[in-house]
Amino acid sequence: MHTRVLVGLLAVCSLCSGQATVYAMEGKLPLPYVDTSNGPAKTIAGYNLFKDIPRQIPNDGVVPYAINTPHFADYATLHRFILLPPDTRIAYQEDHTLEYPLGAVIILTVGYPPDIRNPKAGEERLVETRLLVRGEEEWEAYQYIWNEEMTDARLALAGGKMPVSWTHHDGQTRAMEVYVPNRNQCKMCHEVNGKFIPLGPMKARHLNREYPYENGTENQLTHWSRMGYLQGAPENPDEAPRTPKWDNPDTGSVAERARAYLDMNCSSCHQPG
Repeated sequence: MHTRVLVGLLAVCSLCSGQATVYAMEGKLPLPYVDTSNGPAKTIAGYNLFKDIPRQIPNDGVVPYAINTPHFADYATLHRFILLPPDTRIAYQEDHTLEYPLGAVIILTVGYPPDIRNPKAGEERLVETRLLVRGEEEWEAYQYIWNEEMTDARLALAGGKMPVSWTHHDGQTRAMEVYVPNRNQCKMCHEVNGKFIPLGPMKARHLNREYPYENGTENQLTHWSRMGYLQGAPENPDEAPRTPKWDNPDTGSVAERARAYLDMNCSSCHQPG
């Protein structure tokens, strides 16, 4: 079942050839809009998710997030965001999967900075952006591959590949081809009991951490609750479960940090179902 997400008040909305075109009130930026009722948009720009595409600065209503121990992605930088329909909430679960509302969107952009030792130096090479949209039966996945100019990314349900290179931690240049998975390949990690599911942002323990928002650093669970994206979370985030950071000894023992790494990188496949 296809879904639609609309954030804010739209003046005019038109759909043409599967691409959403949004006209906001005069003087306002285009509003983020996701509509897959007639199929996904042909390009990522059709959703108005970003104020600044190359720098991955999100539009209003699109919330960036990070994971305590993220999964390893071949040295790529991962930009993560969520977008919810108006007047909907994520239901907090302490030890179980968070309940996302119908139409929720999880956004993941994969990129490679020119120098991994200083990711903010130079323009990052964006490779792909994935959208996971919460449907009535399960989540829907859509992959977009970025053009050379990084002005837009085109829908690529069949996947693809892109050459990338960067300066590694040892100062040497590394190069390889990044393969963008097709929809069937995505299911290899994201399908449990016959249902397609997201991974990282589905557990409170992975999200319980500080994040440097534009207006200041704040705990993510607290921030989501305060802005109305999350309901039922404890007011004190110390009362919520928290996964340690795998490479920070101050956050847990070796065993705890190893389990966190295995939880994020391996448990998606190595579990019942």
